[in-house]
Amino acid sequence: MANRNSKILIIVGSMMLLGIVFAQFAFAYPANINAPDINGQGSNQPERLVVAANGTVYVSEPANDRIRILSSTGTSIGEIAIHQPVALGVLPNGDLLVGHDTQVDRLNANGVFISSLGNGVGEFEKPNDMVVASNGSIYVTDSKAHQVKIYGNNGSRIGAFGGAGSGNGQFMFPAGICMNVSETEVYVVDQGNARVQMFNRNGSYLRQSGRFTYQNANNEWVFNGTFTRPQGIAVDQLNRIYISDLYQSDLQMLDAQGEYLGRIVSDDAQHNLFVLPMDIAMVGNRLYAISSLTSQIYSFTVNDIVLSVSNSDPVAKEFKLNGNYPNPFNASTRIRFTLSQNQNVKLTIWNAMGQQVATLVEGNLSAGQHEYTWNSEKSSTGAAASGVYFCKLTATGNGTATELTKKMLLVK
Repeated sequence: MANRNSKILIIVGSMMLLGIVFAQFAFAYPANINAPDINGQGSNQPERLVVAANGTVYVSEPANDRIRILSSTGTSIGEIAIHQPVALGVLPNGDLLVGHDTQVDRLNANGVFISSLGNGVGEFEKPNDMVVASNGSIYVTDSKAHQVKIYGNNGSRIGAFGGAGSGNGQFMFPAGICMNVSETEVYVVDQGNARVQMFNRNGSYLRQSGRFTYQNANNEWVFNGTFTRPQGIAVDQLNRIYISDLYQSDLQMLDAQGEYLGRIVSDDAQHNLFVLPMDIAMVGNRLYAISSLTSQIYSFTVNDIVLSVSNSDPVAKEFKLNGNYPNPFNASTRIRFTLSQNQNVKLTIWNAMGQQVATLVEGNLSAGQHEYTWNSEKSSTGAAASGVYFCKLTATGNGTATELTKKMLLVK
């Protein structure tokens, strides 16, 4: 096991740099993918991990039909044989929850079966991930059913939300799931729609983040603070949200409202940290991330975050309305803009006759990127008809006002 202090680089926006200081160590099970494990078989494509309150780490290896058990320092201390385990969770009393095949089972600390959630076999189409609340309530993402299913601490089903689709509250293959610190909100990785959606404890939709890319000044669609294939999700004690992205091989950071903060991609020597980061977990102030291809688990302790902007940073000098995506659009579209400083802004929608039909935001916003959705079915004049519309961004400060406008096309 390597143990060292390191500075992890977090890249923000196009050129912005966040310095985030971690006490960081990497432990592998084994140290590299060719080394023998405790059974001499070699590690094989870890899928999910969960960390108990005492620091014990459980890792599912469906290709090896087992769950690996490691100490808080990365030492292998045992395994549980089970057919193709994927989703993992730990109940408040220390019992382990394992999602495999079409069921989720409850096991004691020794791996002995106790019971199953719901009806047992056939309760799920594909349990992918789960989060357990402090009162024992259990939320499980069922990828193939495109739902999140909710269970009481006795294992009985008490509800579900979601359904196949790309609308608000719908999923295409939900993956990772977690809760905020106060356990009032549930965050779900909507992998097929490349976004994260936020819900209350009952499953009512609240908001989303990262669904679309945006269009730059050269009219090119680019990825910046969005996801390509999000997988795992975790929340730290400051309610910052971390998402592992398989295709970008990084961890992206959002604030509690889903605004993009940056991404953890390399160490202070500019070495890539992750290759296919399958899952992440947060216990106390320690963040764990697992790499499927290298079979390593990285553990970071967040000590401090310092925002530093490069003098050559173009983002800090921009006031820009990126426009909307998709365009043309049907029903709803997302509008992204960049502020160079904290400003009072107003984002409005106008029709071709010069009538204002919607106000998306009005108030003081911080510097950086922002994104809002216009649902044309809910304009101030009723459902908007097909045609040309304009989004107008007005920013005021120091006694001056700046205005930018972009054209949009609604097609029904």
